[in-house]
Amino acid sequence: FFNDTATTEIYTSLSSAASDVYKRQESELWPCMLRALRARRIPAALVNARLSARSARRWGLIPRTAYALLETFRVCLAQSEADAHALRSLNAPAVSAPGNLKFSAAPLPGDPDALAALRAATGDRPVWLYASTHAGEEEMACRVHSALKPGFPGLLTLLVPRHPERGARILEACAPYGLRLRLRGAARALPAPGDDVYVADTLGELGVFYRLSPLACVGRSFSDDGGGGHNPIEPARLGCAVLHGPAVQNLAQIYGPMDEAGAARRVADEAGLVAALRGLLNDPQDLKTLQQKGAAFAREQDGVIDRVMEALSPVLSALP
Repeated sequence: FFNDTATTEIYTSLSSAASDVYKRQESELWPCMLRALRARRIPAALVNARLSARSARRWGLIPRTAYALLETFRVCLAQSEADAHALRSLNAPAVSAPGNLKFSAAPLPGDPDALAALRAATGDRPVWLYASTHAGEEEMACRVHSALKPGFPGLLTLLVPRHPERGARILEACAPYGLRLRLRGAARALPAPGDDVYVADTLGELGVFYRLSPLACVGRSFSDDGGGGHNPIEPARLGCAVLHGPAVQNLAQIYGPMDEAGAARRVADEAGLVAALRGLLNDPQDLKTLQQKGAAFAREQDGVIDRVMEALSPVLSALP
């Protein structure tokens, strides 16, 4: 349905201004494919649609072209109400916002034997987790640990880097802080009583650590690369209280509602993270409330797939 020759034909059929806007969109609304679907009378739906304000403004410069593409769809299912509003502004048909399918995934798996071994090794030590960390966040975790340690004897900071192959670099970056660090590694070494920071440089074990820790700061929300955030539903679904930094722009449509519902807490900076962790570790009831609200919010997301399938029923019923 889609090739460079056909794309050139579509571009030349547009005005020069429309063609320029379309090219700059890097759009997944492929005109040749959509034209072929219409020609073959194949029912189509736009699912899990996301349209930024910037993209909506650009499409608004070529409204006839936008409509010509969007009218192919029987229904347009947006990730959020903001995305739905943007689609409606372009006269997309049958727009609704059932939610983001990304957040209706099953809970992360966790090896029960690995979890039992870690629980035995950590005992009743106070624990917090920095999950899916990127460059700059491991050093921050060390500074946070040092600030909290006097008030929490035996404190253990867990680090699960987004890219586990960075384990050796993390040890090097954290060396100046004078803390005792241990890598989990391929041998699945367990944290020892004297360890300050435990680095889980392994694949596929994030679910284990969300089950182990009562609270987590979700990574790439303070990172040196400008951030963007990672999925906060994953810890919330497993009963782990969620903290995050300010740089969650890539997932604003989920962090915003979570924060508003009291299901996650945004902290502005490193000092704010220290204060939030200190407060939650000192107040079991507040910690429990944050865990419960996060879990309730995650359960609400579990219904996204059902809402999507219901919205797709007119399209599916049109199939032969």
